[in-house]
Amino acid sequence: SSYYEPIIEASLIKTNNYKYPIYGKPSDLITVNLENFNEKFKGEKITGRLENATLIPYYSREEIEYNGAIKNKTKPLAWFKSAADVMDLHTQGSGILKLPDGKYIKAKYASTNSLKFKGWMTALLESGLMTRAELNVDSAKKFLDSHPELERKILSQNKRYTFFKLEENSDITIGPQGTYGYSIVAERSIAIDNSIIPFGTLA
Repeated sequence: SSYYEPIIEASLIKTNNYKYPIYGKPSDLITVNLENFNEKFKGEKITGRLENATLIPYYSREEIEYNGAIKNKTKPLAWFKSAADVMDLHTQGSGILKLPDGKYIKAKYASTNSLKFKGWMTALLESGLMTRAELNVDSAKKFLDSHPELERKILSQNKRYTFFKLEENSDITIGPQGTYGYSIVAERSIAIDNSIIPFGTLA
C-alpha cells in the first residue's frame, strides 16, 4: 500500500537516459501469512524463498541490485533516470509513471522482500556524507546523481526491496490503494497496526 503516489519520469525500455530498473515479483518469492500458523501473529506476513526445502529470508537490495540475484526470476518493468527516483517509488510503494510519449501508467505494489527498511537519506546522514542542515529531497537527489561511485554504499544500507506490477489503463486521478484494496481517501484514510486495531474499526 502507499500514502501518496509520486509522478516520476520513466520508460518501458532501457536507454542511455533511463537505466535504473524496477522489477515485477520474482517467481521464487514466497509470501507466508503467519496468522495461519499461530493466531498471536495476527496480521503479520513474511516473504522468503526456499533453499534445501527450508524457508529463508529473501535476497537483500545488495544481492538484487548489485549481485544479480533475481536475474532469471523476473524482468524489469520500467526504467528510470535516477536511482533516487527508484528509491522514492520503493519507499512509497506505488507511483504514476510519466512515459516519454506523455502517457501515464501506474506502478502498483506487488510485494517486498520483507527485510529491514532504512531510508536512503538517513543513510546519507549516518555515513557523514551530508549534514542535517544540507539535507533535503532535492539536495540528496543531486548528491546521489553526482556521486555514482557512492550509490552502492548508500542504497545497500536499505535492505528492503519492493516489487511492482504495471497497470496501463488505470485512472491516475484515483489515489493509491490501501491494504483493503480500496483507494486511499484524503483526510479520511488512516494507517493502523492491525495486530492491535482490527480492520474496519470505526475511528
